[in-house]
Amino acid sequence: MSKDIERPIPLDEHPLGRRIYRVPTPSIAAFRSLIDECLFLYITGALIHGRPRIGKSYAIEFIRRDLGHRQPKVSVYKMRCTRSQTASENNFFAALLHTVNHPAQSGASKTALRGRLLHKLRQVADKKGDDRVVLFADEAQNLREIEYEWLRDLHDEMENNALRLFTFLVGQPQLLAQKSAFQAQDKEQIVARFMVEELAFRGIVSAAECAAVLSAYDHGEYPEHSGWSAQSTCSRPAYRGIRWPAVGCLRGRTHQGQPGWPGRDSNEILHRSGRGGIVAERQQGQRDPAFRRRILGRDGGAQPVCDGTKSGAFVVIGNHWPLIGRTRS
Repeated sequence: MSKDIERPIPLDEHPLGRRIYRVPTPSIAAFRSLIDECLFLYITGALIHGRPRIGKSYAIEFIRRDLGHRQPKVSVYKMRCTRSQTASENNFFAALLHTVNHPAQSGASKTALRGRLLHKLRQVADKKGDDRVVLFADEAQNLREIEYEWLRDLHDEMENNALRLFTFLVGQPQLLAQKSAFQAQDKEQIVARFMVEELAFRGIVSAAECAAVLSAYDHGEYPEHSGWSAQSTCSRPAYRGIRWPAVGCLRGRTHQGQPGWPGRDSNEILHRSGRGGIVAERQQGQRDPAFRRRILGRDGGAQPVCDGTKSGAFVVIGNHWPLIGRTRS
């Protein structure tokens, strides 16, 4: 008898195989809560800081698409802040025009670039029916003081045109030092607009967070409401429907070494690395029940998450916000 089974989607087309999926994390959940709070209370600026290579840029993209799904009327943009030898107002507004998909005209004056940008923002806001405009500034530690002044001018011009700009500065810990320097120099016109709130963006920092995140692979379904979790789709027929502990499923293999997740075997466990992320560690010998209890709790399982959902260019597996809570610096 053939061991093949009819999966709802071929393995090579599954989001895991194509690497076009995202899994919510506690830090992303805290970021999301911050965005919601600022939009609700009309707090126009916040800075989100964290060490390099812990997923801040991916978090921005995740939240951009999440906002588009939950609040489709809000205009949302992302600008990458690059470091140049000298600050140029023309280049700054040309970059903003590129951000809003409205390229600058060659040789245009600074005034013309500002007007073109403002017109585009007004046009999109009118079409959507909401005066709120969200701007994520990635790698914001690269911004100079004069560029903050140009951004302040844009902020004020938008208010004069009945638009409200919400700016979220995302970057490395140098952002905190920049804020302190502005405060010491009485640059409240910058701090009060763009740096009101602070959020420390961290990697996975505990076993409980690890278990909550990895449970998305066991419980999140794709396609939505299909009854097929990511773990079930990648398992062989004999193990269809079995819920293996979250730890080991991401980077290991399915039970008894059967092909499944990329990795070596189910004895690979995950722990916190010195960089705040997760690395794989080979657990020698038989699986350790004590370790499993420490990671997943006494019952060996994690709380279920809801189904996987499509979100633009990628798929959210387990669209549940684990351990939601603000972590202030």
